[in-house]
Amino acid sequence: MHSWTDTLRFAFQPVVNLTTGAVAGLEILARPETGDILAEARRDPELDSRLAVSAVRAAVRKETLLPLFVNVFAGTLADLGGLPSLHDAVREAGRLPWEVTIDVCPPYTHVPQRALLEAVSRVRGQGFRICADGVGDGDVPLRLLSDITPDLVKLDATLLARPAVVRSMRTLCDGLGALLAVEGVETEGQCAAALAAGAQLAQGELFAPPARLPAADVYVPPRSPARWPCRGRGRRCGSSCGPPRCCPPRRPRGRCGRC
Repeated sequence: MHSWTDTLRFAFQPVVNLTTGAVAGLEILARPETGDILAEARRDPELDSRLAVSAVRAAVRKETLLPLFVNVFAGTLADLGGLPSLHDAVREAGRLPWEVTIDVCPPYTHVPQRALLEAVSRVRGQGFRICADGVGDGDVPLRLLSDITPDLVKLDATLLARPAVVRSMRTLCDGLGALLAVEGVETEGQCAAALAAGAQLAQGELFAPPARLPAADVYVPPRSPARWPCRGRGRRCGSSCGPPRCCPPRRPRGRCGRC
């Protein structure tokens, strides 16, 4: 009898820093060859937790040193009260928890909010970073979003057609101390709209599609030289700009995608 791990593969999609054009991290996406294991994981917190562990181990096999984004359903966090197995897997892999962002995914309906907030506090206390995923396309209440105080908020690209909403989310993120990302960006027009609305990070087919091998380079549409935040000798400035906000301030050089 085959295990679900026999038919499960993982793909990696870059998360791009829109200011520097560099890869800020990799989201790890489960790609089952048969069945719908994600639907099962939504109903089974233990399975979802094992998927998160498998995602980290898949990244280790690819020998990437970039920060990682790992998806976990909100219901899984609330039900398990945290992710001890993920913390152990990260340590065993020789990575540090702050190198991993947990993308907390909808649905939030029927998830006990107090249990979710306690679980988020627990994993944050272990050093993990927290992302509120699927905002605008999911069902996360704004009050709960404020209570979670995420490090990152991911918006669906469909909201780019409503720039006032995206700008409002940027204002909210600034108040929460969070970065704003847009996922599902497919066109240069969407990228320009994300920048104009204040998004700092983005991911999508425009930059690089999900792939079995982590992408070292991504396509970023050219910007007007006057819009780069700093310049040096006619080129986009590199390390003199300081580390991007998506990386912890004391991160070693050569591991954040800019160096």
